[in-house]
Amino acid sequence: IMPIYKYFGAPAKYHGKPLFHIISNLKDFGRGRIITRAGFKDEKPSFYRILFAQPLMDQKSEEGRAIVEKVRNGVRYSEPVDLSRIASLPDFILVPRKDEDKFCKWNELRDYDPSLDMVVEPKYYSAPPLLRL
Repeated sequence: IMPIYKYFGAPAKYHGKPLFHIISNLKDFGRGRIITRAGFKDEKPSFYRILFAQPLMDQKSEEGRAIVEKVRNGVRYSEPVDLSRIASLPDFILVPRKDEDKFCKWNELRDYDPSLDMVVEPKYYSAPPLLRL
């Protein structure tokens, strides 16, 4: 007879490793390698390409500075992004080198265009009922 497992609590929010756990095991701290997040569930490619990484070498090796090229929903952003704020989240996955071309789909990417990709926030909004009092 198989035992019955009952899970309780909220399901796990993150399904990967902290960024610097992955990067510190790679040659040249992973420069040029492709990292994605387990939370990216997009149809189009979403990933980060590591440009520069500098781990802080703390006790848990979760802190540091990582400058990356960001691609989100098939849009390549022009400015490099600093991932130091989210690097400690256990949500990063290394894409194997042999699968990089298939995963990234370089020919489908387009550059960031402010007229298409800029999210315009409304100038005014109505407050929720309890805040109107």
